[in-house]
Amino acid sequence: MPFKLSTNSESIANIDVDSSDCDSFSTLLESKSFKDELQDLPVILDIKGDDLQANELAVMLEILVQNQVVVIGIRSNKQELIDFANFSGLAHFPDAKKPMKTKEVKSSIQAPKPVTQTVPPTVVYHRLTGEDQVVVDKGDLVLLDVAEKESELVAKQSVWAYQSVSGKVIAGIENEAATIYIQDFDAQLISIGGVYKQFDQTPDKLKGKTVMIDLDKGRLRFRLI
Repeated sequence: MPFKLSTNSESIANIDVDSSDCDSFSTLLESKSFKDELQDLPVILDIKGDDLQANELAVMLEILVQNQVVVIGIRSNKQELIDFANFSGLAHFPDAKKPMKTKEVKSSIQAPKPVTQTVPPTVVYHRLTGEDQVVVDKGDLVLLDVAEKESELVAKQSVWAYQSVSGKVIAGIENEAATIYIQDFDAQLISIGGVYKQFDQTPDKLKGKTVMIDLDKGRLRFRLI
């Protein structure tokens, strides 16, 4: 099947994409049976093979938006699509089924290598007030509602916020390569890998904008999306 829906947890749905046929993709999304099975879950696009191009992925994302489907990220081994996802504010989740690369060594006995398991993101659906703190000790944190002033989002990996954030966002506690994505920026504090910046007043160039933050040479880098 060119497109297949599955769920890997109670809060995340996967759509396997094995075709670049955007018309068929649109028809599938508009079908009642598909919508019933999806049940308003956030979606990860699991892209099979290397045929899909970035412009075709952009069309599929627009079709999903038109059908009120929230996409939080993709799985793909194609760098073009990974770069496009990063630019679009989508998470890139590693492929748990991807075979591990091994290095030949001159030894008759090799110790088995640990298998890296993909940790699904923790999804928060409700509004966060100033008294709320969300701490995720495994994987990414995805917020689908508003985070009010004085609220705290804390994750060992990346944070993806698809509404307004007026509180504090702390990511990359154990990963300096973590990313923070905020769709409507008004944050009090941003921290990645222990490097932080506090805002007494949000700069006009960032306030209300869609912003991607990461570390670049040990300093926080803020990019408008």
